[in-house]
Amino acid sequence: MKATAHSWPSAHRALSALLPTRRRALYIGLMVCAGLLVSGPGFAQPESSASPGPFELTDASGNTLRATLFAQLRSSARWDDGAVEPSLLGIRRLRPGLSASLMEERLDVEATWNLAPGSGQLVEALALIQAHPEHLSVSLGQFKTPWSRYRLSSGGDQVLVDWSRTTKYFGGERQLGISAQRSDHEGAGLYYAAGIFTGRNARRSHGVGLASVYGVSPQNPSSFGAEGEEPGVHPELIAHLGWASPGMDASRLDDPARSRFGIYLGAGVAVDFAPVATVEPGRRVSLEAMAKARGWSLYTGAYLAQSELVSGAPELPTTGALMGVLVESTYRVGRFSSVGARASRIMLSDALARDARLVRGESPATQLDELGLGARFDVMGEGVQVAADAGVERDKSPQRTTLAMLLRVQGQVSF
Repeated sequence: MKATAHSWPSAHRALSALLPTRRRALYIGLMVCAGLLVSGPGFAQPESSASPGPFELTDASGNTLRATLFAQLRSSARWDDGAVEPSLLGIRRLRPGLSASLMEERLDVEATWNLAPGSGQLVEALALIQAHPEHLSVSLGQFKTPWSRYRLSSGGDQVLVDWSRTTKYFGGERQLGISAQRSDHEGAGLYYAAGIFTGRNARRSHGVGLASVYGVSPQNPSSFGAEGEEPGVHPELIAHLGWASPGMDASRLDDPARSRFGIYLGAGVAVDFAPVATVEPGRRVSLEAMAKARGWSLYTGAYLAQSELVSGAPELPTTGALMGVLVESTYRVGRFSSVGARASRIMLSDALARDARLVRGESPATQLDELGLGARFDVMGEGVQVAADAGVERDKSPQRTTLAMLLRVQGQVSF
């Protein structure tokens, strides 16, 4: 029997009832921008000629307003079972944003959009309240859920061109919610984060593995032109607990600072109290370990997602599972370049594979493997970079095995 999502009273539900779907994502972002402007009317007048730069304004009280941009231009080719899929040049991401730091940096507000052709959507819109400069901050809005430290890192810090396939299947996507976490993400010692979220991904880039298994097309509610039925939101509790040794920066995977030896160990858990069947797992767990030393880094993650089966076949159990493992390593070569390697495997439990076959009429891939090698070069620090990678993806099902090869080159600008 297919599970249904129960309504959960919230501001999001009220907003859903009042606004047309196609304008909702834009409205949320515009609310954040309006908050930036009314919170700091003095921003139009820089404090002095020593202004931080053309994209940042500071008033006499120290409040700042900043314009940001994260853009990626990519060329790629994919050889899939003898067929070639070239993409000579395309805008992969085009993300302008506005952010403000107010009240002596005790309140940060930001909004980011993606304006790449065919991908217009709200990416993030949040307020960050610093309750304590080191120990506690509170996030409210649409942002990355704190399930995995790998996914919490910035895509702009990747040595390979893009994320591992594991993020598509296991998540860490942005949701609407509220969370409390340690303020200092880069510091040593105990790291903690916990929040309550709407239970539905704001975007369909990550955490859509279960939908892929069942052949379901997930919604993209943050898209400017999103249409279709709005499923009710339902609470999902997401938390992460970890520990970093002194000098260990766990906020990114690579080690451009060539730091001394350090390690990070962490675990994440997500519990959805009313998941939508064939789309959202009911429970997810991540176990992560990271080590760095003198420019070298090694990350290992193990992931589990459990969901209720929906076919109703009497010979099957009530639950199935997605399992995955990721190993990624990078090395800083000199001052301006880094190299990296990645390997991952995603597996379906036999019960989940059989259930999906009964629902969709064909067998899904039951094992997905990934191998990749890449390099990144800093043209102008981390503001302008060029990256390239090559990889192999293998998908196995009971009927066939497909092999695909990828080659990607990407230029990136961020400020």
